[in-house]
Amino acid sequence: MHTLPDATKSKIAELLPSAEIFEPSSDTYTRDSKVWAAQKQQNPALVLRPRDPTRLQKLVPYLYISGLDFAIRCGGIGSSSAKDVVLSMSAFDSFSYNPGNHTIIVGAGSTWGHVEQELEKVAPGRVAVAARVPWVGVAGSMLSGCISWVGAEFGLAADPQNLLDVEIILRDGRKIWASSEPELLWALRGGGDPKTSFHCHIAVADQEFPGQGSWADMSQSDDSEVEDSKFHLSIFVFDAHGEEHGRGAEGFKWALDIPGAIDSTTVTNLKGVNELQGRNHHLIGATKSYLNACLVHSIDSDFVVKGKKWVDSVVKLDHRLGPGTLFLLEVMPGNTFSATESAQETAWPHSSAPHVLQLLTGSLPNSGCPEAPALEALAKAPGMIKQSHSTADFFPNFLEPINDISAIFGANYEKLRHIKAFYDPDARFNKGTFIPPIS
Repeated sequence: MHTLPDATKSKIAELLPSAEIFEPSSDTYTRDSKVWAAQKQQNPALVLRPRDPTRLQKLVPYLYISGLDFAIRCGGIGSSSAKDVVLSMSAFDSFSYNPGNHTIIVGAGSTWGHVEQELEKVAPGRVAVAARVPWVGVAGSMLSGCISWVGAEFGLAADPQNLLDVEIILRDGRKIWASSEPELLWALRGGGDPKTSFHCHIAVADQEFPGQGSWADMSQSDDSEVEDSKFHLSIFVFDAHGEEHGRGAEGFKWALDIPGAIDSTTVTNLKGVNELQGRNHHLIGATKSYLNACLVHSIDSDFVVKGKKWVDSVVKLDHRLGPGTLFLLEVMPGNTFSATESAQETAWPHSSAPHVLQLLTGSLPNSGCPEAPALEALAKAPGMIKQSHSTADFFPNFLEPINDISAIFGANYEKLRHIKAFYDPDARFNKGTFIPPIS
């Protein structure tokens, strides 16, 4: 197990009390260093979990100039790790609601599940444009845009109408609201690069529908008359207009009428819909996982069949990839990716594509499967499933070495690099979606 020199540990002990320093034997270390993708776990020597902003303002400048390999983690399930130090923001999970302007200020270490619980207490009937899984972190997800169930109406969580401001600690220890330096706030809206966020100021939407959602998990039975039907097909549906609409012809009657479909729908509120995904918490760190969120402009009648054939081809390439390989088509009409007036309003320039194809390849951690075939299969997937494919057609939340980051950020890429050079000239905030600074 990697350890830090005594002089380094002594310096850290000058900055933080022992109750905020965690070694590998600690449960807090295990929880706050866990990563989604097992291959990205670097088993840091220490996890630092400051509880006081003043101490954080001293710690960040030290880490920046120390030469230590460090990663910043919010409260969620990202894959940022480092061999020396993980700086966990999970202690900063405050929540406050302003009923006058219907906004909330939440700590950057909060998860969306925590935000929804607190919001339900103080403002029933109102919703945040939150991620669709309760254990996803607020700050980290918004750095990559953040897709929500209500995005069709309200856009991405990181859009200017939703993410109003961010309080952030800079590399020199200054704590500012990013709106005082507008280009910084612009970069934080989907720019993908990890920063030391402290608080997020978020608008809260009025839930103008009945507050009910329909959610279905339906399995299609085998049908010898249908080619490629011998595989498990799940359809997850959400209808904000309630059960009657969800079961009707304008909702998801077509899905419920599939021969052999198993109706597992339930009626709940938006918080309840998100909590349904909470049961998948056991998947964190369960596989070596390589992910892309591919944007889709159009869907043909063979789309799902081609996706299934891609999965079969991956398993044929290397059977060890079977446990970690799947595709998930997200049909997302409305304003999810087009709620801003122009591509220049946020760091990620948005897209006219209305759908997302989530692609995953991977293997069990102890399978011995190398990385190369997993990435090779992931790179081939869009061309095998989509009608057409561009290197720019990816959402910036899950990116791998095979992706062209300059194409994904398009016309905004060079501006992002200049902003990166100003706030992080030594490229020390280098985990997550890394934007290289202009030299």
